[in-house]
Amino acid sequence: TTDMITGLCQATVSESDLVPKPLPASTEEDILPLELLQAYNLSSTCAIDKLVLADETFSQVTSEIVNVAGRLDLLLDIQDFFGGTMQLKVAVNTKVQPITWTVVPKLQNVDSQRLVDWSKQNLQWVAQVGMNSTITMRGNTAAALEQSVKASSDFDGGEGQINIAKIKQQLMQIAILAREDEEVSNWPDVWDYKSFSGRWQGDGVNHNLKFAIDNMSVAAQGTYLRNQDMVDLLANITMHPAPEGSPFRINPLLEGTPIPVRCKGSSEDPKCRLDQDAAQQIIVRALQRNDESGLRRKLEKKIDEEVPEEYRDTAKGILDLLGRALEGD
Repeated sequence: TTDMITGLCQATVSESDLVPKPLPASTEEDILPLELLQAYNLSSTCAIDKLVLADETFSQVTSEIVNVAGRLDLLLDIQDFFGGTMQLKVAVNTKVQPITWTVVPKLQNVDSQRLVDWSKQNLQWVAQVGMNSTITMRGNTAAALEQSVKASSDFDGGEGQINIAKIKQQLMQIAILAREDEEVSNWPDVWDYKSFSGRWQGDGVNHNLKFAIDNMSVAAQGTYLRNQDMVDLLANITMHPAPEGSPFRINPLLEGTPIPVRCKGSSEDPKCRLDQDAAQQIIVRALQRNDESGLRRKLEKKIDEEVPEEYRDTAKGILDLLGRALEGD
């Protein structure tokens, strides 16, 4: 029994036949006692009645720990993790320098709102979430692990609800410029979505996130400074044609065109706004004749439909001039 754990464990300990000489010396900053892990073998199973993590208490927890000559494997299984399950596998090799860590958490059918509240994020999200992640690190101090961390995570939010008020505010700015803001202004702040999935990757302070909610996709990349709790991300939001009956529609001219939004500030509540420089570059590319977003093609179709025939070539030439002028800026 400790402040963090109450449970019953069974363990066997034996001296290792592969003890290195000399044993590695430990420092006060070390997370793991390398000399003990390399001198002794350990096999342990625990039935845990109470596990306290960040002010939340979990029950129905089992753990297994196996250490053989400095190769440590840990399995933690929580059968009631915010309404779902959580399994954590950790493999540590202390026989190499720096030592290596592989951490593999897996979530199934977890209540997203309870998980978000526990992690102290300012987000309204109601769904059952599944997530598979892989995290690798090197070293034996908190500073070394944080500096070397690389991670990837695939998540599936199934069907549920999520608040998109911040994204809506940024899309409104673009819609106002196109004089077609009525559709976006009528969006509800909470999206009742049918599908929500994505992938996050991290390499030190650099992060990359891609996800899709129904007919909206977001691709973001930037930095997160953990010691300062500061986020700086550039997210490109792209709206695709909405299914019948969906309120989440945008001016067809803007469909398929990435809309850049810069988010800066604390991870709990970053401030997001339209990125003017990135938006200009996207418009420059979109006005080119080989534009993949289709904006140029849509503009030319609009010209063919609404501009008298004798002025159409001139109007299309203006698009070229506008693109070159913006590019010059």
